[in-house]
Amino acid sequence: MKTWFKTIFIPTICILLGGIFIVAIAWMIYLGIYLSLEALFYPTNPQAVPADYIRIVCAVLFILSYLFILRSHASQTMKAMIFVGPLTTLVITLILSFYTHLILVSILLAVMVILILGLIRHYKRGWVFYLATLYSLLLGVAYALPW
Repeated sequence: MKTWFKTIFIPTICILLGGIFIVAIAWMIYLGIYLSLEALFYPTNPQAVPADYIRIVCAVLFILSYLFILRSHASQTMKAMIFVGPLTTLVITLILSFYTHLILVSILLAVMVILILGLIRHYKRGWVFYLATLYSLLLGVAYALPW
C-alpha cells in the first residue's frame, strides 16, 4: 500500500496540482507581456495589439526554457510537472491560431501528440510524462476551444 501511494498517488497529485499552478504562472507571464505592450504601444486602440504573435513568441520561449530544465538534475516528477506549462501553452497557441479551421487544428494536435509520445518513448521517460502530456492536452483544449 505504501509503495503505491509513494510511487503513483503522490506524483499524480503533484503533476495535476503543480501543473495547473505552472500553467497559471505561464498565463500570468503572457498577460503581463500583453498588458505591458498594450499600455506602451497601443494605449488608444487596445484591439490592435498583436495577440497572436505575442502568444506564439511566449509559447516558443516557454518551450525553449523547458529544454534547459529538462537537462537539469530535478526529479522526473518535477520535470513532468513543469512540462505541463509549456505544452499547455503550445496547445492553446495552436488552437487559437487556427480556431477557424478545426480540422487543421485536430491534425496539428494529433501530429504534435504523436511526436511528443514518440520522444517520451525514445528517451525512455517515465509514465509521469505521459500523464503530463494528456493533462496538458486536456487543459489546453478545455481553455481554447470555441465552445
